[in-house]
Amino acid sequence: MPAPGCRGAARRPAREPAITARTAPRPWPRFRARLRCPGGPRVRVPLGRPGEPRPRGRARRLLLVLLLCVGPLLGGGAVACTTAQKLTTALRLQEAVERLGRLDTASVTARLDAEPDAVLAYLRQRAGAGADGERLREQARLLADLEVAVAVRTEGHLRDLSPGDRVDLAASVGFGGEDVLGLVTVDEQLHLRFGLSAMAAETRWRGPVLRDAPELEALADELPSALHSVRAALRGAWVRVEAAEFGEFAEALGGRPHAPAERIARSTTLLTSDEVRQHLVGAVRDVLTTRGALRDAGERGGVRHLTVTLPAGDAARALAAALEPIRYRVGDPDLGAAERVPDRPVELDLALRDGALSSLTVDLARLDPRAPDGPGAATLPLRLEFAPGQVARVAAPHDAPRLRPQDLLAALTYADLHEPRLASLLRTLRTLDLE
Repeated sequence: MPAPGCRGAARRPAREPAITARTAPRPWPRFRARLRCPGGPRVRVPLGRPGEPRPRGRARRLLLVLLLCVGPLLGGGAVACTTAQKLTTALRLQEAVERLGRLDTASVTARLDAEPDAVLAYLRQRAGAGADGERLREQARLLADLEVAVAVRTEGHLRDLSPGDRVDLAASVGFGGEDVLGLVTVDEQLHLRFGLSAMAAETRWRGPVLRDAPELEALADELPSALHSVRAALRGAWVRVEAAEFGEFAEALGGRPHAPAERIARSTTLLTSDEVRQHLVGAVRDVLTTRGALRDAGERGGVRHLTVTLPAGDAARALAAALEPIRYRVGDPDLGAAERVPDRPVELDLALRDGALSSLTVDLARLDPRAPDGPGAATLPLRLEFAPGQVARVAAPHDAPRLRPQDLLAALTYADLHEPRLASLLRTLRTLDLE
């Protein structure tokens, strides 16, 4: 049955809506797109705000990009009036993202939107029979409490970034208490802080290094003043490091100077290279817009929800192909993992509060080939929350000393002479994902 107002839509395929932009001054909204149903009324969609310039240059390019991105989301079988509704939904999402882009400082916080019992159910289903129940419970508790916060700051609007523009970043990792890891990159200077005691407390003092965290901090008090950078690092204070020296740090601790320390060093290009960041963001955007289907999921509690449905396996393979050109520069990730992503649909829930994108939620279990599917399958929802401002302080730590590999080697030599057990314990720090 033809849609209301679209005579003849059922007798012939719907044509693409004709879109034109009015440039003459009009009351708000100033610029509109006309969507004409064949034989039916026009639908007008706002494309601008009062006081904005006419759609030249950047605005025309933005409109073109918008239409190219929205096109694959619209599908080919709906009549033109349904297409107009989908375009309205896509424009709503575009505006929500644009609001973030008009900021010069923004933050994102990532956490699992699940209680420890729900995370434990997922881990048990994934591990199968015979798994260590106590270990799974500890992992579930840590995962449920884990929170990663990232803030970025630019000298202009985020949406206007171009290669060479300065982008400062701060990140923190915690489990609900004191942060266990901090990272700040300002003017391409990398600062790190690892809270050994905080990490030990969160893991309940388990493991050869974390169990002896107080003794390692006591060793800092005994080191010569010339090794103040090592003392600061052991006490959980900020230090400045050179990413290119990560391999030398691993070697000083008794490990191999290359893999995976070299991969960690290359991965820091995500923090300092705008070219790599833009390629990554562009790859994700292209996958979402060319592989996903967008729909309006209604309003709940005053928050508008949009849903993007993706074929997980197909989207993962497309993203892997898009990342291949920068694979080496981001630490040689295992892009072959994309082949193992199951071919099942995954939904991204986008929440819009007051017209701005406020959160994105996705069930990670849908991407896990080892996770069961079907009725009764446990979920693992990851929630990303977006906000203006700095959830982590984007500023270079004051008077942070530079930690050099030779300083660490000198501290180990001192410990070998005075505290052999602690020297051996320090070397096991390389087991914390350095080897």
